[in-house]
Amino acid sequence: MFCVVRDSSFAALQALVPVAKWWDRQKQPPPLFMTRDEIEQSADVFSIELMDMKQHHRLVFGEDVLKELTIPTVLHRVQVEYELREKLSLLRQHLLLASGDDARMWQLLIRSVSSFVTLFRHAMIVLGLNAPVESVKRSRRWPHG
Repeated sequence: MFCVVRDSSFAALQALVPVAKWWDRQKQPPPLFMTRDEIEQSADVFSIELMDMKQHHRLVFGEDVLKELTIPTVLHRVQVEYELREKLSLLRQHLLLASGDDARMWQLLIRSVSSFVTLFRHAMIVLGLNAPVESVKRSRRWPHG
C-alpha cells in the first residue's frame, strides 16, 4: 500500500499506527508513506518503482499524484543498469554458496525470478521496446526441494 500524506514526520504518522498495524495483521508488507514533494524528489532514484506504480496503481481516495509525475528517462536507464549489475553479482555469490545443494539452488532461483523479470521488463523500456505488463507467478512445475 502506498499512501501520499501531507506530513510524513514521525509525529504525524502516529495517527496512522492503528491502520498500519491492522494492515500488518493482514500479512501485507508495511505501507509506504510519502509526501508529494518526497515523491517528486525521489523520481530520479526510485524510477523503476515509481514507473511501475504509475502504470499499475489504483486510486482509492484523493488526488492522483502519480498521474502527472515525470520520471527522467536517463536516470531510469542508470537505475536499471545499476540494479541489473547488483542483482547479477548477488546471484553469483549465492549460486556459489548453493552449489551442490539442489534444493537451495532452486529456492535461490525461484526467489530471484520476480526481481529479474521486473528488471528485464524495465531494460526493454529503456531500449524503447514494448514491455509486458503482466506479473510473474510461481510455476507449480518447478521443483520444491
